[in-house]
Amino acid sequence: MITLFIVKNKFLAAHPTSIPWINDSYNCQATGRAWEQGDCWDYEHYRNW
Repeated sequence: MITLFIVKNKFLAAHPTSIPWINDSYNCQATGRAWEQGDCWDYEHYRNW
């Protein structure tokens, strides 16, 4: 039961990823993402998306 819980949590966990087609802070932040060091980051990205 614990193993199933761990696997399920890893599958459903968010994984940060950069969004390469957004290249400025205004458009990045307008979509609810974070602009950091010249990259637009989505901190709510899911692997099954």
